[in-house]
Amino acid sequence: MKKALFTLLLAIFATAAFAQNEQRSQNSEDMATRRAQMTKQRTTQLIKSMRLTDEDEAWFTQLYTEYQDTLNALRDALRPQSQPEEVSGMKDMKKFSDEEASQMIANQFSMEEQQVAVKRAYYAKFSARLTPKQLMLIFMGPAMNRGQRNGQQQDMQRRGFGGPGGWGGPGGWGGGRF
Repeated sequence: MKKALFTLLLAIFATAAFAQNEQRSQNSEDMATRRAQMTKQRTTQLIKSMRLTDEDEAWFTQLYTEYQDTLNALRDALRPQSQPEEVSGMKDMKKFSDEEASQMIANQFSMEEQQVAVKRAYYAKFSARLTPKQLMLIFMGPAMNRGQRNGQQQDMQRRGFGGPGGWGGPGGWGGGRF
């Protein structure tokens, strides 16, 4: 009886462990697919913004995809595989010892330094055929876009669109500004 119960429990745990591994595998495949789609979308946006020729477009697509794949592989290699939720969200920093916190900071610095090295290497490759303004779109694009969006939001609020009261800000719909 005990052997049968033990065998049953062992089978349940083995099934649960297999299912968990299968789920992790599926999640990593989903993440890879999502990253590839994001890279493709970003590549298309950059090509359109930079107004590349067909020849340059093919060269750029291959090199930019390689660049993003290299950065993603670096991030994956340096990120702990079983990173607890507390580390990724920093929900409760009291759980970490001083040594663990220091190690996390050192690891973060190391990862950033390696990412900068990769970006510098690809900057040299991209600069062979692209102008400095086009390079800005690649290496500073997301930060620049954020600033533009914030500026547009502030401009809309100045003009009376948006804010807590809807159209026209605090005065509600229009607020007498039209």
